Amino acid sequence: MTGELKITRMHCQAGLTLIELMIAMLLGLLVVLAAGGIFLSNQQASRSTQAVGYMQDASLFAFELIAKDVREAGGNACDAGLIPNVLATAAAGATPSGSNWFLAFDHPLFGFEANAAGSPAHQTGADVLQLIRMGDDVRTVSVQPAAVGPSFTYVPASPAIGSAQYVYVCDHAVLGVFNSGSTEISGGALAVPASGNTCTYFSRPNAATCGGTGIAYQYDKYAMLGTVQGVRWFTRDTTNGPALFRQVNDGAAEEVLRGVGNLQLSYLTPAGYVLASDLLTATGWQEVRAVRITMDLVEEGRSGVGAAGAGASQLSRRVEHVVTLRNRVL
Repeated sequence: MTGELKITRMHCQAGLTLIELMIAMLLGLLVVLAAGGIFLSNQQASRSTQAVGYMQDASLFAFELIAKDVREAGGNACDAGLIPNVLATAAAGATPSGSNWFLAFDHPLFGFEANAAGSPAHQTGADVLQLIRMGDDVRTVSVQPAAVGPSFTYVPASPAIGSAQYVYVCDHAVLGVFNSGSTEISGGALAVPASGNTCTYFSRPNAATCGGTGIAYQYDKYAMLGTVQGVRWFTRDTTNGPALFRQVNDGAAEEVLRGVGNLQLSYLTPAGYVLASDLLTATGWQEVRAVRITMDLVEEGRSGVGAAGAGASQLSRRVEHVVTLRNRVL
C-alpha cells in the first residue's frame, strides 16, 4: 500500500483589519472636514467682500443724494443773493422747528443736534439736516405778466405745477414766493390768488411787501417758476435695522437707503466746524459754508440672515464727507 503525502498550503490573510479600516476612515473624515472648513471660510470671505462692496456703493449713493440737496440750499434759478418777497400767509411766523419749517426762508439751511425740540422722529442720538431750495421742476415764463394780479404762462406746460403749491417766481431783480391756491387756471398758466396770499402783487426791490399797488413789480418775460422744496434728511431705526430717510415739505418721510445709521453733522463757519447747538441765530446759520456729514454703514441683515455668515457679527464702516454750499461760495 502506497502512502500519499498531503501538502497543506498556508494562505496569507488578505484585506484590512478593523483597526486599519477605522484609521483610514478617520483620516478620510479629517480630509473632508478640512476641505469643508476651507470651503466655508472662502464662502464667508466672499460674502464679507460682497458686503463691503455693498456698503461702499451705499455710501456713494447716500452722499450723492444728500450732497445734491445741500449744494442747492437757499438756491433758486435766478440769483442766490435775492431776498424772498413772500406773499404766502402760511409763511408768517414760520420757524425752522415749527410745522411750516419749509417756509422759514430766513433759515435756508438748518440742523437739529441729537434729540433737539422740533426735530422729526429719528434715530436716538443722531442729527437731522434741513434745507430749503427751489425744486428741479423749473419752468420759464413765456408771456410777460401784469404787475397786479399776474397770471404766469409757463413752458413746458406739462406736467402742470398744480394747485396748493408754494411757488418761487424770479428774475434778475425780484424773488417772490406765493401760494398757488386751490385751483389752477389751466395747464401751463398759474395765477396769484387772493386766497392764501397777503396780496396779489410783488413789491419792487427794497420796497415793503404788499406796500401798495403803486410799488407793484412787473416780472420780465422769461422769468423762472419753480416749487418750494423743503427737505429733511435723517436716520431712523426700522425692523430691518437703521435706514436713511428723506422728507419733502409736510409730506411723509420716505425710506431711501437701508443700512445707514447714526447721522452726525457739523457745520463750517468762519470760526471753524461747529455743531447745530452752537448756531443760535439765523445770522449764524447764514455763515455756514459747508457741512461735514458722518454716518455709520452697517451690513444689511442680522447674523445668519443676510449677514456674512451664521454667527458672524455685522460689518460696519464709518464714513465722512464734506459738502460745500454752492450758493454761498460763488
